[in-house]
Amino acid sequence: MFDFFKLLDQDLLLYINGNHMDWLDFVMWWLSSKFLWVPMYLFMIYYLYKRYGKWAALALVALFFVNFGLSDYFSGHVIRNLIARPRPSNPENILSPLIHLVNNYHGGAYGFPSSHASNSMSLALLYTLIVRNKWAAYLLFSWSFIHSYTRLYLGVHYPSDIITGWCLGALIALFVYSLYRGLTNPHIKWSSLRLF
Repeated sequence: MFDFFKLLDQDLLLYINGNHMDWLDFVMWWLSSKFLWVPMYLFMIYYLYKRYGKWAALALVALFFVNFGLSDYFSGHVIRNLIARPRPSNPENILSPLIHLVNNYHGGAYGFPSSHASNSMSLALLYTLIVRNKWAAYLLFSWSFIHSYTRLYLGVHYPSDIITGWCLGALIALFVYSLYRGLTNPHIKWSSLRLF
């Protein structure tokens, strides 16, 4: 059974990575960039400021930094170093000759789980839980999907890296949100949890 899922993981990656075009290489490279999304982050902060005021917005931004720090630390350092699964693009991986690289980008040595997936999902879920706005949810979960998909297209992650990253990011967001709820209103029950 494990071999079946391992082959499925590899085949799906090779299918996504193998369907490449020059113009799409350029698009996926930039969509994978952290800096391209800065205007979106700034708009998210502006929305918090307009909706909650300066001090509450600052406190929430601090909360998002804690959320990001936990997600990035556990995905990019703790689990990745414990599992030590080579990226498909890692030259030491026997799969690497089949991978189409963009700008000769290999990523780091290990890739399980994906920090892009974990960080984007943790931000999308935590922000959605706090602002309870369906348009923000549509935008942020779409962004998380696109941001994560680029990592498959670029050949630096397996699909299982992405899925595990999403699960980890969601768990961290729920943990941080539970702290937030405990500090702001400890009497609300988890049974009332809704995205919007």
